[in-house]
Amino acid sequence: MFQTNVVTPSRLSCLIAMVLGVQLPSLHAASITYSLDAQSGYLIGPGGVTAKDVNSSTDPSNVAAYIGFYSSNPNTDGAAAGNNAGWMYSRSFGQGSTYQHYSEIVQNATLTNTAASSMNFMYNFTINWGSLNASNYNFTDATEFSKAGYQVDIKVNGNSVWNSAFELFTDLNGSNFTSSGLLLGNYSAGSQYYSWDLLNSQLNLGTLAAGASMQLSYSIRTLVSGNHLVTCQSYGEPIPTEQGTDGVSPMATTSEPDCGYGDYGSYGEYGYQQFAGYTYAQFGDPNGFDGMGNNAGFTQSNIVGQPSGTVSEPGALALVGAGLAGLAFRRRQRKTAV
Repeated sequence: MFQTNVVTPSRLSCLIAMVLGVQLPSLHAASITYSLDAQSGYLIGPGGVTAKDVNSSTDPSNVAAYIGFYSSNPNTDGAAAGNNAGWMYSRSFGQGSTYQHYSEIVQNATLTNTAASSMNFMYNFTINWGSLNASNYNFTDATEFSKAGYQVDIKVNGNSVWNSAFELFTDLNGSNFTSSGLLLGNYSAGSQYYSWDLLNSQLNLGTLAAGASMQLSYSIRTLVSGNHLVTCQSYGEPIPTEQGTDGVSPMATTSEPDCGYGDYGSYGEYGYQQFAGYTYAQFGDPNGFDGMGNNAGFTQSNIVGQPSGTVSEPGALALVGAGLAGLAFRRRQRKTAV
């Protein structure tokens, strides 16, 4: 009478297959539409010269903004770029008197659940290396400083769900920092330099009903500012200029170096400017993040949907184990009874 309840190998295989079917599948049950905005700009002097470069696209294969200001004092430049595969970066540079420079790239996406039931979406993303530099080469004045920082924010429907920000500041008194959100690297107290390595992370974006959408935003911003005094340096021999008016006095020589382009047509002295400080900020890798296809932005490959309310994969495996253990125990009981 026990034969009607015997679990044969074929029945056991079917049972295992049924239980394994409870495992949580990885589904790309979503459509994603993109827009990218890039901008870079500077401010020279308190309330002085300003300029900005802005670029955007709703279906971008690439979008970029670049702008720089070059004069004898100061020099700034920066760039922001990205594309709809997730490649994004921002950098800013400055050196000279009273300047600010920023660069920002923002990827906006609309994520729509195309499955027939509610789905929970997970976002797998990569933060690649970056660095900040706020240097004091030779500050001599209390007004001199260097500042470099970044701000990164991931938002769902306008609400921040992941962020990281760090600002490095240096003046005559030394270097310190302020930060918020996730600290990406280890900062050494008093250092004028900060960097971080590769970070792989996963973020729960939440649950969407069938046919519903959510708005995603990923922004990367770098910024630098400073005030650095500049001196004119030279090397080489002084350049003879003219003979004395009496025709007897020795020829005069230049007492100041040429801090423009220099006197390249002679063997005389050459001039160059030396700034008392330096700033630089970069977030992201213009060579493709970690080089293994891991991207920072929202893509079909790194946003994965899972049916909401189903048993997770570890739970399904636990059910399989419990089921097999129960079957083995039951068969052993039957053998004992016989």
